[in-house]
Amino acid sequence: MYDTSIHLALDLTPREAFQRGMTRGGVRSHCTIAYDETFRFFSLPTTAKGTAKVEPGRGVKVNHLYDWSEEFRPATIEHTQLPIRYDPFNIGIAHAFVGGHWVQCISEYYLQFKGRSERELLLATAELRKQMRNHDKEVSITGKRLAEFLASAEAHEALLIQRLQDAEAQDVLAQMGGYPGAVPKEQKKRFDGADPAKSPAPQQEQGEKETDVYAGLEIYEEYQ
Repeated sequence: MYDTSIHLALDLTPREAFQRGMTRGGVRSHCTIAYDETFRFFSLPTTAKGTAKVEPGRGVKVNHLYDWSEEFRPATIEHTQLPIRYDPFNIGIAHAFVGGHWVQCISEYYLQFKGRSERELLLATAELRKQMRNHDKEVSITGKRLAEFLASAEAHEALLIQRLQDAEAQDVLAQMGGYPGAVPKEQKKRFDGADPAKSPAPQQEQGEKETDVYAGLEIYEEYQ
């Protein structure tokens, strides 16, 4: 373990160095930043540009995918550049800053991209481009093509390892208490079998089951 092994630069273990620091400086709870949903939201990444243009009837384009919110309907919002953020562990949703507050946007192919990570999207994009080069095709990468590729059998093997790695990363975040919906492995074993915005998301009541409000969305394309 890293924290119990002697560090060459410190000449003691990192755990001992931390404990000494706490002894000298104290806990300083007034400087503590809570690792809650608000902190997690403002830690979400954005694109290289940092903004996205609102396309009428389609929304903002984030990593090849169009994401939509009802806040985009006013004509004054169309064709404007909005600050955006996205969840690297769930590319089915994104966030845009509209009218002085952050709103959640859902992907045009939400059911296909829900719960998939940014790394999966990058791998799928690279694999899709490779297939196109093998067939001498010059075709742009679109959300529909990515959704079809992810739904196909050939994508399963290429992305399975990445999904396992993402699950491990989410387990680490869950142990830190900073990723909603994720449960640490220890708790999964213990209870196995038991049945962003500027303002933080409303807290879920104790005992209330988490529901997916987008699960009933109509699917307009049929994938084989």
